[in-house]
Amino acid sequence: MAVSFEVPGDTSQKMVHATTELTGQKALRMAFQDIGYAEEFDGTWACASVLHSPLMELPDVFGQFAQALRPSGVVYASFKEGQGERNQNGRLFTDMDRSSMDELLASISGLEIVELWYTDDPRPDRSDKWLNVLLQRRAS
Repeated sequence: MAVSFEVPGDTSQKMVHATTELTGQKALRMAFQDIGYAEEFDGTWACASVLHSPLMELPDVFGQFAQALRPSGVVYASFKEGQGERNQNGRLFTDMDRSSMDELLASISGLEIVELWYTDDPRPDRSDKWLNVLLQRRAS
C-alpha cells in the first residue's frame, strides 16, 4: 500500500527502506489513513495501491486525500475492475467499477470525477481490466 505525496510512504518497512535506498529521498512508514495533511499538495498518485485498502476504509482514505489537496488538486487512483473485496494469494483486493466509484464518492465531500477509463493489464500473463480514475478537489 503506497502513499505518494512529496514524501513517498508505505505501510511496509521493507518498501520504505527500498524507496529511500533507490531514490535517495526519505520515505515515511504510514498508512493512507495517517496522511493528516491539510491543503498541502497539488496531487496524489495511488496507482495499484489503494486497492489493497478494505472497502469500508475507502471513504476515510479518499477523505484524507481530499483534505491533503489544495483546491482544484487532483487524485489518480486505479483498481482492478469489479465490485467488492476479494482475497487473492493472501492479499486483499478491493475492486471497483463505475457504479461502485460513484457510490464511494457520494459518501465523500469534496471530490468529483474528472475522467474515468478502463485499461487492459499490460502484463502478458494477465487478463485483468483496470479502472483508472482522475478526481479533482472541488474549490471551497
